Amino acid sequence: MRSPTHNRPADARRPEPAALVRLVLVMLLGLGLVAVLSACSSDTQPPSGEAPAPEETPPPEETPPPEETPPPQETPAPEQTPAPTEPTPGADDELSDEDWLIIVLLGLGALAIILFAASAATSHSDSKAAARADRNRRLGQLVGAARWLVDSGSSDLLRITDPQQLGHAWFAIRERTIDLESQIAATAGTSSDASTQQALTYLGQSISSLRNAMQSYVSVRSDPQSANNMALVDAAVQTMSQRRQQVNGAVAPVEAAMR
Repeated sequence: MRSPTHNRPADARRPEPAALVRLVLVMLLGLGLVAVLSACSSDTQPPSGEAPAPEETPPPEETPPPEETPPPQETPAPEQTPAPTEPTPGADDELSDEDWLIIVLLGLGALAIILFAASAATSHSDSKAAARADRNRRLGQLVGAARWLVDSGSSDLLRITDPQQLGHAWFAIRERTIDLESQIAATAGTSSDASTQQALTYLGQSISSLRNAMQSYVSVRSDPQSANNMALVDAAVQTMSQRRQQVNGAVAPVEAAMR
């Protein structure tokens, strides 16, 4: 238990300024009194002649000894607050098992997202590639059928001279031509590319014109009266040749759309 003096304020452990002032005043008063008494004794001395008996000078009043200033009491040293210990580098930075588990789960989640995005992008790319390949395949089939009609189908009709054989051949070619026109129209209707759709539409119109020209030629050659009219036959052949060239010209844009 601490002594009561330890609880005194700092000013109580020092001499009061008022006490020092009183001490100085007392000393000055004492010195002044001595000086007054000395002056009075010198004024009361008689004239020359007899030397007066020296009067006893009253002893100066004793100056009270100055109050003893209590020695400054030692101020107790303040309790030292222990300095905060700095954490050892790496001691608190170590991750717990739960932290590692969270990190692993987050890493797996990020990896799963990356793989899913890559898979989706690849799937989308594969789907586009597959759709393009399927479109090019159908366009290739239409182009091949159109070229057959120009190079083989219409040419076969021109080589046949027998009206009966010509009628059988025309029936087969006509069915294939009508089916080709239907396929071209269906492909043009489902195409999302405007240029491809336009090219297919023009190809279908050209094939339809060729079909009409072949129909006219077969009609001229099948009629006994007009079959001997070479002017009508030559005009029908000339029309077929023009329509065949038109189909060849309509095939080129469709082939360009396949690239």
